[in-house]
Amino acid sequence: MKKLALPLAAALLCALPASADETVRHLEKQIPANNIQKVSLDIPVGEVRVDGWDQPQVHVDVKLECDRGRDACREAAQKIQVLYTQNDDKLLIELKNWPKLNGKGLEAHVRIQVPRQLGLKADLGVGEMEIAGIEGDLDADVGVGELDITLPASAVASVTADTGVGEADLSANGRHYESAGLVAKTIKWNKGTGSSHVNADVGVGEISVRLQ
Repeated sequence: MKKLALPLAAALLCALPASADETVRHLEKQIPANNIQKVSLDIPVGEVRVDGWDQPQVHVDVKLECDRGRDACREAAQKIQVLYTQNDDKLLIELKNWPKLNGKGLEAHVRIQVPRQLGLKADLGVGEMEIAGIEGDLDADVGVGELDITLPASAVASVTADTGVGEADLSANGRHYESAGLVAKTIKWNKGTGSSHVNADVGVGEISVRLQ
């Protein structure tokens, strides 16, 4: 991914709503995944949680919140769509029509559950993303914000964690690895006994990876 300049990153973080507290819209989808090998997520802004589970479908739950009394935010929420496209054995899920500039005070809380054995590619522009319980290959990317990953150690062969500006840490096999700084180094680890490969990338912010 392209590394974001620090001033732009600060501006994007300031654009996130600080106190959205009223759910103005709830979007939910159940998507069959019988013939799917990889799920891709594309979410512009929000708090995102992705969990692996044992069901043969993908469950998407999106709650849109606004500060009370903000009509422009409510109007923006009505335009948001959860779209999905299947191309052969790949499933793409997108949160579309997010308002530009300051987002009109809109905040998204996204919960997604996917079959744990599938490959996952998760992209978040600005915000916080947590991923847990995935056993397939994982490629997670956050432009500005925080990325927290917890995976079963038995499933993982290697981990690469890269922050353009910020901190990254990895806990695996009873050991702790970390990097930090204005130009942080990449953590590369390949001592796992599993078969999946994990790539975690944050432009500006923090990465935490735990193998348990």
